[in-house]
Amino acid sequence: MRGHHDAAGPMNAIAPLNLDDQLCRTLLESMSEGVSLATPDGVIVYTNPAEDRMYGYAPGELVGQHVSVQHAYPPEENARLVGEVIATLASSGEWRGERRNRRKTGGEFYTRARISVVKVNGAVHWLCVQEDITGRRSEDAALKESEGRLALAAAAARIGVWDWDIATGEIVYSDRAKAICGLPLGQPVTHEIIAAVTHRQDYPRTVEQVRRALDPAIRDDSSYEYRIVRPDGEVRWVKAHGVAIFAEGPDGPKAVRYVGTFEDVTEQKRVEDELRRSRARLTLAIDAGRMAVWSIDAESEDFVRTPELNRVLGFPDDARPTLDDIRARYAPGELDRIRAEVQNALARGDRFFEIEFRFIWPNGELRWLLLRAEISFNAAGAPLGAIGVIIDITERKEAEERLKLLAREVDHRANNLLTVVQATVALTRAPSAKALKEILTGRISALAHAHQLLAQARWEGADLRKLVEEELRPFELGQGRRIKLSGPTIALRPQAAQSVAMAMHELATNAAKYGALSAPQGQVEVAWRGGGEREPLKLVWIERGGPPVAQPAGRGLGMTVVERAVGGGLQGSARFDWRPDGLVCELTLNLASGALAPAGER
Repeated sequence: MRGHHDAAGPMNAIAPLNLDDQLCRTLLESMSEGVSLATPDGVIVYTNPAEDRMYGYAPGELVGQHVSVQHAYPPEENARLVGEVIATLASSGEWRGERRNRRKTGGEFYTRARISVVKVNGAVHWLCVQEDITGRRSEDAALKESEGRLALAAAAARIGVWDWDIATGEIVYSDRAKAICGLPLGQPVTHEIIAAVTHRQDYPRTVEQVRRALDPAIRDDSSYEYRIVRPDGEVRWVKAHGVAIFAEGPDGPKAVRYVGTFEDVTEQKRVEDELRRSRARLTLAIDAGRMAVWSIDAESEDFVRTPELNRVLGFPDDARPTLDDIRARYAPGELDRIRAEVQNALARGDRFFEIEFRFIWPNGELRWLLLRAEISFNAAGAPLGAIGVIIDITERKEAEERLKLLAREVDHRANNLLTVVQATVALTRAPSAKALKEILTGRISALAHAHQLLAQARWEGADLRKLVEEELRPFELGQGRRIKLSGPTIALRPQAAQSVAMAMHELATNAAKYGALSAPQGQVEVAWRGGGEREPLKLVWIERGGPPVAQPAGRGLGMTVVERAVGGGLQGSARFDWRPDGLVCELTLNLASGALAPAGER
């Protein structure tokens, strides 16, 4: 290095330093930067107090030593740095850079240095001014490391990052953020571009969210979801999370930056939408099937149920019945039967079981329920709990019972009908085969009409008015005023309907041959009354306007048929009054005989 100051170049043009020595010393000693002066061959001739403290030396201890004692480089690295400094000083008169230094104690630190060529007392020297940047370098390194980790985490999580400098308006999007939006990686991002890719229906909401985030009084940093429309038209869902950075200003805190992240959550939204649709379909199916879903833990007996359970079990909507409350309402014997079925299923190793049982609602109503359940087991085969459904099957069970009853009733009525036909044939007398045929045909037709009405009423009962109308319609001869009917609505059970049909047919046939219906001006009135809970049903047949009537000398077959029709199993009676102007017949049907259908069947 010696003799370098004689080379041609800027060093020959350096002006001498003409400051007052005392003033220079005061300035140098008050500086926070370290200052040293060395000869071109590297011998230190001056250090200020900051330089001594920086390197851990006593005041003036560095003077006379070579500058290499300050460097923390291996010899070859130190030679390369010295050569670089000499070359730079020769060309420009100044070198700037960072150096790795060594304290007297051996510890290392970094400085940012500026070395200039100066003349002191007419001799060329190197003036070095430097500051300790070790802490700053550590912060920068930590920041770079943190940024690196953040970048790796964002890349791994497929998260985009944005940074908006509010003062300059500059917006920086990470490559991932641009990829999510479908933007070219080299394209700068502006507010106009952001507005263009944001779905127009969601744009006002995102603007409002940014406003709330930048408001010092609110500082809303909650996440929010919105749709974007990529340049190719594809719509995607993103979830954003932004945080505003505030700085104090003359008028209080003010947002200076807005940074955040967003991620593509399109697939997640699709799964959530499908899950919502699936739950809606399941709820609809449960409601349509009137099912209640439940689960129970075998050990703790924790009981979880859907709101429909209260409806199925007859409890109020706001009730919270316990297992004991529910078990108390099983019909007698049903709880033991269910427990036995569960034990049998466990013994067989079955996971599923199904059972129908009777349940008494809190209002006392008896209901039929269907229980279906799946049992879960642990690795040792012990039951962990069960999940299942309960369905109200009362209507189905009642329908099944009605079908069974109807089948039994049909069998009974078929046998009874054959008996009635047989008795009718046996009791019928006529002077000729033709007359016998006519009489039998009419009586059997009466039975057929009664059965038709019963079939229409599903064998639960026949309407008395319709029954009488059907039997008397053939005898009206097209004149609707000849027959008059009056009385309340009464539903007769099948046996009573058959008997009344037979009686009406016999009375009508007799009236057509000998009584009121044998004359054009003749009329028949059929009236009935009673039929209450304790009052027998009375049906009165009244003839008027026919030929004169006299009481027969003996009992005819017709009277016998009528009496037997309402007697016997019905325990009824028939009373005949042969008045001169026409026959009056009163039929009585006792309630004890089961002649009337219940009120629900009428």
